[in-house]
Amino acid sequence: MYSRGRLSSMGTHDSRLIVLTYNISPRLGAQSIQVSRLLSHIRTKLKLIYGDSSIEGGLRVGAYESLGKKKDSVQIKPLVNSNNILSRILFKTLPFLDMFPDRIIFWSLRSYINLLFSRDLSAGYRGVLSFGTPMSLHILGSLLSRKMNIPHILYYSDPWPWNENPYHKGTSLLVKQINKKLESWVLSNSQHCIFSNKAVANFYKDRYPRITLSVLGHSYDEQLYERRNDREAKNRKVMTVRTIGDFYGPRSPNPLLISIHQYIQDHPEIDLSQMLKVEIYGRCNEKNLNHVIKELGLKEIIFFKGRVSYIKSLELMSRADLLLLIDAKVSPNLYFPSKLADYLGSKVPIIGLTDRDGPAGQILSSTGNKVIDHADEGTLMESIYSKLFLEDVTSMDAYEEYEIRAVAKKFDAIIDSVIPVKA
Repeated sequence: MYSRGRLSSMGTHDSRLIVLTYNISPRLGAQSIQVSRLLSHIRTKLKLIYGDSSIEGGLRVGAYESLGKKKDSVQIKPLVNSNNILSRILFKTLPFLDMFPDRIIFWSLRSYINLLFSRDLSAGYRGVLSFGTPMSLHILGSLLSRKMNIPHILYYSDPWPWNENPYHKGTSLLVKQINKKLESWVLSNSQHCIFSNKAVANFYKDRYPRITLSVLGHSYDEQLYERRNDREAKNRKVMTVRTIGDFYGPRSPNPLLISIHQYIQDHPEIDLSQMLKVEIYGRCNEKNLNHVIKELGLKEIIFFKGRVSYIKSLELMSRADLLLLIDAKVSPNLYFPSKLADYLGSKVPIIGLTDRDGPAGQILSSTGNKVIDHADEGTLMESIYSKLFLEDVTSMDAYEEYEIRAVAKKFDAIIDSVIPVKA
C-alpha cells in the first residue's frame, strides 16, 4: 500500500503518470480505440507502457496511431501472440490458464519483472493508472504502486471476469474465490476507481464501500466522421439499417432475425426486400448466422459483411438510415457499449434492443432514441419499419457530453483531483 502524500524515495519527482494498457492503436479493438483516443487528447503528462499495437488481418484503427511512437511510450512485446493457433489450442486444452483473471497475466508478471530493472522507472512518478480489461493490468498496476510507493488509479471498462461478470461466469468455486481475492487485493491497494457508467459504479460501491470513484463514459471523435447529406437518404428507394460491433457470449443477432421473419409472416402485403436491407458488421459465428438467415428466408434482406477498419465503420454509421444496438440479455446489465458512443457521434437515429433501465437504455432514452426492452424484442422490426417509413428520419443532435474533448477534460480533472501535481 502506498503512503498517502509521499512519493517514492527511489529518485526525483516526476510529474508524469504511468499508464498501463495492453492494446493500443493501430491494433483494432474496442479497448484499443477508446484508450488510444483518450490518451491522445488529455493534457495529463504520462509514461505509457503497453503490450501490443500489431495489425491483425490487415485491419487497423486508422487514427491515433502515433501514440505508441512517442518518446514517453514503452512497448513490452508479448513473447507469444495470445491469439495465434498454438495459443488458442493451449487455452482451449487448459482453460484455467485464461481464468486468473485472463491470459494477459503472463505478460503482466513478466512486465513487472522487466520494469523492476528499468532505470527509467527510478524516478518518483505521480502515480500509476491501469486500464482493464484485461484485468491483469490492474494486478501489474498494484504491484508497481506498492513497489514504487505511489498511488494507483483503476479504470474499469467491464466488471472483473469469473466473479460477478455475466459475460464471464465462473463455473468453478475455486476460480470464483481466487478472482474475488485478486480483485479485493487490487481494490484495497487503490486510491481511486474510474467506471464507464453509473450502474457499474454503484454495483462496486455496494460491494466495496471504502472505494472512492468517478464515472467517465466512453467517447466519440467528431473529427473522424464523414457526414452524409440527408437529402440523399430521402431519395433512396431502399433504406439501409446497420448494426456494427461484435457478437459474442450472450450477445446474439438472433432476436433481430426472428423479429424480421415474424414481421414478414404477419404482413405478407409488404415486400421488405424491395424497401430494406440490414447489414451486420463485426465478428460473430458466421456459419450459424448464415444458416439462420437461410432457414428464415432472409437472404434478400440481411447481409453479413464481416469486420472492417474503425474509420470505415464510422463512415458506414454516418451513411446509414438507422443504426441498431443489440445488447445482451444479462442481469445485472452493467455495460455501456463503446460502440454506442460512436453511434451517438454519427448523428444517425438509433434503435436499441437493451434493458430499459441499464446504462445503454438510459443513454438512448436521454438522447431521444428508441429503446426496446428484451421482453418486447418481437416488436423490433415493427419499430424499424415505423421509424424508416412512417416517421421523418432526420439527423439527430450532437451529444457533446460524449465528444472526446469533453471527456478528456473531465479525465484531466479527475486525475488532478485524486493526485494533485506537486509544485
